[in-house]
Amino acid sequence: MVCDLAEGCEMVISASNQACSHRRCLLVIGLVVWLIGSATECALATGSTQSRYDGDKPVSPLFDQQISGSPRTHDVETHTPQMRPFPTSTEITTVQHSGPAAKEGASSTGSVVVGRVTYRGPVPAPMQMEVARDSNICGQVVTVATLAIDPTTHGVRDTIVHVSSRIEPVDDGPAHGSTVQNTHCVFSPRVAAVRSGTPAIITNDDPVMHNTNITLDSRTVLNVALVAGGNPIQKVLKREGLHLVTCNVHKFMWAYRYAFNHPFFDQTNETGQFRIMGLSPGQHTVSVWHETLGILNKEIQVPVRGTVTVEFEFK
Repeated sequence: MVCDLAEGCEMVISASNQACSHRRCLLVIGLVVWLIGSATECALATGSTQSRYDGDKPVSPLFDQQISGSPRTHDVETHTPQMRPFPTSTEITTVQHSGPAAKEGASSTGSVVVGRVTYRGPVPAPMQMEVARDSNICGQVVTVATLAIDPTTHGVRDTIVHVSSRIEPVDDGPAHGSTVQNTHCVFSPRVAAVRSGTPAIITNDDPVMHNTNITLDSRTVLNVALVAGGNPIQKVLKREGLHLVTCNVHKFMWAYRYAFNHPFFDQTNETGQFRIMGLSPGQHTVSVWHETLGILNKEIQVPVRGTVTVEFEFK
């Protein structure tokens, strides 16, 4: 009996020891699982932080996929990041050669076409024209110089430079008119470039009668007599083109008014220089006209912004 009780006690203790060992295993396994989970969370957190940094420099999360070598976890085709506000002037400077944003910013400033018109050939002497009428006012001989060359730069003065490729009429506000002065028996200025649709104000400063006859393509635009001391006459040059101004009373008097329906033209100064601003990007034809030397044309490529230099030389 005592032996049976002892044997029973040993069986109970053994079972109890096995149960304890089983519980210890469960505790150990639970602890290991908890440690693995914590380590995984730390690794993920660390990886998330590193994906937004390149060395010590922070990278914008909007563009980290483009900058880093590894793709983002999201589907690029179904994810559209919100763009930043329009860049400041500093940012335009850094990206002005790449991307549509730079082009939009550049188009606000436009381009500039500059250059010079030169002539290196023989310069004819001014014309000496005899005066048959009103010589007491106009003189016996009138000197007419149709070609003025700068001796240093060989630049040609009073050359009309304009864009001759097709351009739609531009309405950029009111333009100033031109003047046609009859003074000392000459038209002043002799050559001028004007906007079509602007008035030409014609005056007579001489104590004799003059006649101002303006024609375009051999068709009369204006033909009016100007008495001495009379009021100025105003005439709108409606059509574009080269207008010839003559005086039927004094045959040695003539001048030109070149009218354009756009603002992309200029008249060379005393050194032959010109400047045209605001021309749209693309290919354009630039033409020059001179009353004695003739016409020259050149094709140019105008960028979104910047300066284009084009030189013309008459020979």
